[in-house]
Amino acid sequence: MRFVAVLFLSMVLAAGDLTIQASQETDSKAPKYRLVHSSLPKSGDSLRNFDYAVSVDHWLDLQSIRNVVCHVVDVEKPTNYRSLMIEIYFNLDEYPEWIADGGGDFIDPGQQKLAEHSISYYAWHVDLPDKKNRLLIARDAGGVRLASPGSDDFDHTRDCGKQ
Repeated sequence: MRFVAVLFLSMVLAAGDLTIQASQETDSKAPKYRLVHSSLPKSGDSLRNFDYAVSVDHWLDLQSIRNVVCHVVDVEKPTNYRSLMIEIYFNLDEYPEWIADGGGDFIDPGQQKLAEHSISYYAWHVDLPDKKNRLLIARDAGGVRLASPGSDDFDHTRDCGKQ
């Protein structure tokens, strides 16, 4: 999961500070998702990293992406975390186990499959409370891959109660 995060973050850094605006229409209900992977800390782990990968059955606009992030936090209930990462995919049937274990490279078919299904990636860390653009967007609401990944100044600790 960390490899995917590094890849996605490097794409955004290379693209600059492109920001996607939220749709005017807000949907108070989060689209249904299916948890395809989770990496949770073991008892006694000092790092307290929670990583989730979810799959949805349709492409999402920005507000729907935000709603999914809030819904994942609400349903999965991570506690006392230092970092939280949520990947959102379209119709991903399974999360490749070798990626979950930290393996893989850029040309591996599993990595390509994730890229083909990727919608967005959310990363939050307790040591970066004022970090901007935590939510990275790979595709628009029609499923078209963005030439440069977009980003949004979304923070689940601040924004989920406002959804």
